[in-house]
Amino acid sequence: MNHVLVTGAGRGIGLETVKQLLKRGDSVIATYRCRHIITLADALSIDKTGTFFTWEGKIHEW
Repeated sequence: MNHVLVTGAGRGIGLETVKQLLKRGDSVIATYRCRHIITLADALSIDKTGTFFTWEGKIHEW
């Protein structure tokens, strides 16, 4: 199992990357900028074996 940080996970390539990583059992931290992406967890209600965390904000705030 890998531990992966995905930025831009709210849509497009970032979202698809998160889905694929979770399907293969990786631990994923998904970051996004917009609150409307709060449904990200719902969008990821897929058959997953990995661990999933989210964080809203700008990466430079870490």
